Amino acid sequence: MKKNLRNLVAVTLAAVVATFALLPFPASAQSVPTPQSKVVSAYYNAADVSPALYVKFVGVETNPTAATTVAVSAGASITFIKDGAAYDGFECPVSGALGGIIDTTNAACDTLGEIVDVINSDIKKNFVAVIANGLRSDPVQTSGNLLTIGASTAVKSPTGMPLFWDTSVDDNENLGLWDINKGILNWMADGSRKLPSASAWADTDSTLIYGLEQFTNAGTLGALDVYCVVENYAAHTETVYTLFEKTAAATTVVGQINELTAVGGWHCQGGKLFVRIDGSGADTSAWKFNLYGYATPMAFGR
Repeated sequence: MKKNLRNLVAVTLAAVVATFALLPFPASAQSVPTPQSKVVSAYYNAADVSPALYVKFVGVETNPTAATTVAVSAGASITFIKDGAAYDGFECPVSGALGGIIDTTNAACDTLGEIVDVINSDIKKNFVAVIANGLRSDPVQTSGNLLTIGASTAVKSPTGMPLFWDTSVDDNENLGLWDINKGILNWMADGSRKLPSASAWADTDSTLIYGLEQFTNAGTLGALDVYCVVENYAAHTETVYTLFEKTAAATTVVGQINELTAVGGWHCQGGKLFVRIDGSGADTSAWKFNLYGYATPMAFGR
């Protein structure tokens, strides 16, 4: 009897160890919400509302009657204006005097990572930017993957100005597990003029409990990936962990992300958690994308 009990315990422990070995860092073991946890729910039900970037003006206008704006020209450039004049704090590629234009067709500034690095190198420290639903390596030059936006003063908003993926060009569907109403304030404190030196999510365990997706697309809906991305804007780097992957639901079909719902969900420690569905070949004409989970301070999430 004792021998059988010892064998049972050994087999059980071996199974537990094997399970943990399959969990990709920084996904944590099963945990439950604490009193310090905050429920997070993100939902998109239309195309062209998924931010690739957030940009924020953190400086001081010296001529309030002249507009400070950001504009996006699809397939061409992102243009920054301060106090009604071309901004002289950065440009890409650099050619003579700085003019506040980022040419997204140029190889030096045609990915999300390169764009935010240019903006965050601002020698006058008036603008900051972060990557939202995307990765540093994501291209923006192909036919103009960013939605066209006319000169907008939204860059002065406390929550920053979203620069959206153009879903008529980039067929992927992207949604992050954070408060979409807070915008860039998910990355920086309200009133701050700079980004944190390390990951803005360094002290957070983000947990995805459930997701739902339903898209109408005449092309191909491929892999569904749950990412945990540990960003470091000071070092211009990020580390990407794929927590989960499966094939997305077919066009018009309701798909669920619920494989770990009963055992605590997917955990992203110290990084942002977002979900991408790879699409190709056609525009998505109908959207329904929802993520539900919670965020816990790491002191309580470990």
